[in-house]
Amino acid sequence: MPEIDPCLSSPCGNGGDCSSSNAVYLCTCPDTHEGTNCETAKTGCSSNTGCPTRESCNSDTNMCECSGNSVRNANGVCRVPRRTLSLSIVIVEFQSTTDFQAIVNNPTSVASMDVRQRLTIIIFAIYRTRYGPIFIGVVIRGFSLGSLEVDADLMFDEPESPTTIQPPTAVEAAQEFTESLGNGNSTGEFVLVPSRTTVTDIDECSSSTLNDCSSYAECTNTEGSFTCACQEGFIDTTPAPDSGRQCEDMNECSDASICAQSATCSNSFGSYSCSCLAGFTGDGRTCTSVGSAGLSDGVLAGIIIGSVVIIFLIFFLFVALFIRMRQMMSHDRRLGRSISRLAPLDREREAMPFGNGNGYYGDGYPMADYPSNMELGHMRKPGYSNGVYTTETTYNEGFVRPYMAPSGKIESVPVHDQYY
Repeated sequence: MPEIDPCLSSPCGNGGDCSSSNAVYLCTCPDTHEGTNCETAKTGCSSNTGCPTRESCNSDTNMCECSGNSVRNANGVCRVPRRTLSLSIVIVEFQSTTDFQAIVNNPTSVASMDVRQRLTIIIFAIYRTRYGPIFIGVVIRGFSLGSLEVDADLMFDEPESPTTIQPPTAVEAAQEFTESLGNGNSTGEFVLVPSRTTVTDIDECSSSTLNDCSSYAECTNTEGSFTCACQEGFIDTTPAPDSGRQCEDMNECSDASICAQSATCSNSFGSYSCSCLAGFTGDGRTCTSVGSAGLSDGVLAGIIIGSVVIIFLIFFLFVALFIRMRQMMSHDRRLGRSISRLAPLDREREAMPFGNGNGYYGDGYPMADYPSNMELGHMRKPGYSNGVYTTETTYNEGFVRPYMAPSGKIESVPVHDQYY
């Protein structure tokens, strides 16, 4: 059954020219229109400010066109392809012509432009038939001798969802091309060398014209594609799968903990800085008080708090000690008043031993002012014998000690060589 030429139905509107191959057509649109069927009117402009994103104003036509490496997809939007592969083929014959010197040497000649257009139609038909609207175009980059070596870029858009058909890998794209020849070496117009047909990945990150990452994003090349990630200090404002296309400055100073408490934070485009306050030194993230022997803010705070706690403890201990001393003094006064009622000794009588020789009394014997608390604690109730008040202890039954109370004071005769 003969193949029906799709151009017979005049699919190209608004004065577009139709070309076909293998039941696939390609419209060449006038300067005023674009799209698969030349259905979209280009935006008029007088400067770049009048064009949509990724478009620039053509000063010759005063029309907005896709700029850089962007291509208008099936939705009429200019965008950088999400996957770009490099196709290289070798042609040994084109429409019975084997002399390609003029085509290579004069790329603007009619012959060269004719080969370029026919190759574009054939390659477009091969991949649009298999991948549909996600295949958005082919660009013939140039020719070189060696028969005729052709370098072209195959451009694919992002699929609508993970479940729909996905762009091919380099291996898959090469396989698609060779299989389209029916395992032969001819397209009907071209005779190729199948073994020299190659498809390789293009490093889109090697040039800013091959990717649409933000100027403040890092580009990472992947198999047949690339990814963008905003640099540190910037916030990504574009959702996936277009991440890293718009990066806005991040205000790091909104985080109160990013600098030390004794520092100020200053935001700058894509960064920030911390500066210690007057009286402090450091990098701003850690600040040390001048003269603090290199102690950090946290250590200094701990020292201050610990010092306050110690001062309060000393104060409370002082108060407790003061109260205890008051209690002891009050006890001593009460005990002194009780003992002061004892009868006085006669100072004019000579001290003489009595009893078993372990006690003494008499006049002129040295007297102590007051007995100690310990001595008072060991005393028994005084007794009276031979004109002398005495007390006994449990440590030595024969031991006695005289006491007297002249003028309200308690005095005692020192003991001999026994002590309790």
